[in-house]
Amino acid sequence: MAINIGGSFTYYYLAPDAGTYFWHCHITPPEHLQMGMVGQLYVRPRQNRVPSTTTLYAALQAQQRDLRTACNSAADILCSNPLPAVNTNATGGGKYVYNDGDGSTAYDVEYAMQIHGFDPNFHFVA
Repeated sequence: MAINIGGSFTYYYLAPDAGTYFWHCHITPPEHLQMGMVGQLYVRPRQNRVPSTTTLYAALQAQQRDLRTACNSAADILCSNPLPAVNTNATGGGKYVYNDGDGSTAYDVEYAMQIHGFDPNFHFVA
């Protein structure tokens, strides 16, 4: 869908997995990609909202039982957060990369980095 200059459009969608994704506009992509109309889209895991009084394993287990958010990684290629083999009793209250259920993807510092280059051949083809 094309958006007029100065206009806006709101998307609503369900992101299957936490992570960092790439976005760009879809109008004259060669030109706009080269002009920098690209960026990161951060999808935060539900695990970030788990209170410090609850174990991550229990929270992921509850998510798997809820039919709206259940994830069967054996049957669904978009699902990558199965219950870990061992319950480490790690509690919530932190920042995580994925819904790991054991605290293994915890982090405390975040930096956004975008590497971008200019290819004149790619740019002028369009």
